[in-house]
Amino acid sequence: MAPLCTGSIRFFLHTFLFVKNHSFSLHTTAENGDMNNDSSVVHYTTQEDDMAPRRPWRSGSLHNALECMQVYIVPVFIAVGVAGSVLGIVVLLGTHLRYKFFSHFLVCLNVSSASFLLTVFTSWLADTGVDVFWLPGLCQLHIFSSHFFTFLAVWISVLGAYLVLWDWIRPREVPWLNSPTAAKVAVLALAVLTFTVYSYKSWTHFSLVHRGSRVCTVIPENERAMQVLNALDVLVLLVLPSFFFIVFVFIVLFRRLRPYCRGVKRLGCRKVSVKGRERVIYTCPSGDVITELGGLRLVRRDAVPRLREVHRLVLSQAACFLLLVTPRAVSGLLVLVLRFGYGLQPREHDILLNQVFQVTFYLYFTVLPLCPVVSSSKFRLHCWALLSSRPKNRTPVIQVEGP
Repeated sequence: MAPLCTGSIRFFLHTFLFVKNHSFSLHTTAENGDMNNDSSVVHYTTQEDDMAPRRPWRSGSLHNALECMQVYIVPVFIAVGVAGSVLGIVVLLGTHLRYKFFSHFLVCLNVSSASFLLTVFTSWLADTGVDVFWLPGLCQLHIFSSHFFTFLAVWISVLGAYLVLWDWIRPREVPWLNSPTAAKVAVLALAVLTFTVYSYKSWTHFSLVHRGSRVCTVIPENERAMQVLNALDVLVLLVLPSFFFIVFVFIVLFRRLRPYCRGVKRLGCRKVSVKGRERVIYTCPSGDVITELGGLRLVRRDAVPRLREVHRLVLSQAACFLLLVTPRAVSGLLVLVLRFGYGLQPREHDILLNQVFQVTFYLYFTVLPLCPVVSSSKFRLHCWALLSSRPKNRTPVIQVEGP
């Protein structure tokens, strides 16, 4: 039985995920040693793929499974992610949520996620043979957008998480943390910084035609410099955000578990009431209400209800990043250490593993706009109210017939 998903598509790595060199090398099926000796079919590969041994495809192989995922599953990710982002933008800007501080961070996340997924869709179309880079400048715009929106989405998540954490640790100490205007300024400042950092992408790539197929690749003179810049991309877009999210989760867990592990006096809590012999209630500076019932300690955090849903939302975003992106960061960091530290090139199974993590990376941008739907009852309420709203009935016009 012939493979279901083989043909002119091979491992289309997104640009910034390349840990070696993301210029395309073009191979025909005859050069690849495929059983189908058709020189008119062009395979787009990276230099990472060149290190894999050329052998015939088998329908039951992991190679074919990954190609099937790229052909069929990735477009589903794109459609769901873009639809969720558009819905989130409409709800956040079309309801009372637009007056909330964190809503503008979510709007930026939704715009960045949808835009990044559209660049992935552009790559998918190019790898299926569609000439998407026919107009001068489209290749450069595609490369720049893929980096710009990824950086913006990742670091706006990190910034929003730590601002929420600071407002939780030091409630209302910084007044502008609850100002929508301050949130807009923060988003705009990060966007300007991102544009400045990745503006060089617009002059490091170009499009070329090879045997009737147009590809977007690195200018040959810039290949050596791009090797270093791609390594920095792995660190900035994958490794550092993973580190910050791990630290964020540890701080949250520490503060959540601290009332159970430390004495009430060391926490600065004061006794407010005694009910019976064994039930004592304390209030703490952090806003926690501790009830000691015999040897059991109960902690209630109703003193800060305004941050409860925001905490759940930020934790859900951090969990998604750690589950779906951090494995790609660990894998990329390991490849960088082996390559630059020991001069070792990735093997075939390393490349395949990176492909799996690449798909989970795309999945992260798919589920990111859905986090408010899962973790925020207010968002679901406003979403339902917006979707079920009907236009107001106009006052009927009564026509009076003449005599």
